[in-house]
Amino acid sequence: MSQPSVPSSKETYYARHRDARQAYQWDYNTIKRVGRRKVSSRERGIREGTRRRLQVGHTQTYVNTFAHRSRNPDRERTDSMVQAEKELRRRCELVEEEEREKHDEEADPDGWVPAYVDILDVWIGQYLEEASELLSTIPQNARRTDPQLHALRRCIATLLQQQELWPQGMKAYGAASEDKVLIWADRLPLAASTV
Repeated sequence: MSQPSVPSSKETYYARHRDARQAYQWDYNTIKRVGRRKVSSRERGIREGTRRRLQVGHTQTYVNTFAHRSRNPDRERTDSMVQAEKELRRRCELVEEEEREKHDEEADPDGWVPAYVDILDVWIGQYLEEASELLSTIPQNARRTDPQLHALRRCIATLLQQQELWPQGMKAYGAASEDKVLIWADRLPLAASTV
């Protein structure tokens, strides 16, 4: 029987660290070196965080049909729209808290969601009535640029997005919030030319 040859110290050192270096380089390239377009450091940080979460497996998928994929802020958003959206968010959080208190979260963690979605439905109807009254006073060619109509459009899209995300679960909503795709986080609603 022949004895196996003993590798030299260089081969052992290289073999021992080669795989670790290649794994590190692969991770670095998948997180840092994606795309050739110049982006801001904020945008790059968001993308790197998302890729890092995907790499590690700490991600949740969700469906979001009410916000643009672009991370560009809504340029038509005014300070009064920001205040109206903050108020709407506060109202949503209060109703969410009330509905959570009414339902036994240990038995059914998402049991409060259908009641919450029904309340949002009523609010959407109120905003749509307000928008339809406003549409009757605005000329056809000025509808796209009217700030009041845009504010209503943003509020309706925000509520619709809430209706879409909450039934997908708390993790999906958290992932959407972390990815900064919520409309009240200054994202442009997808259907900006409608209503």
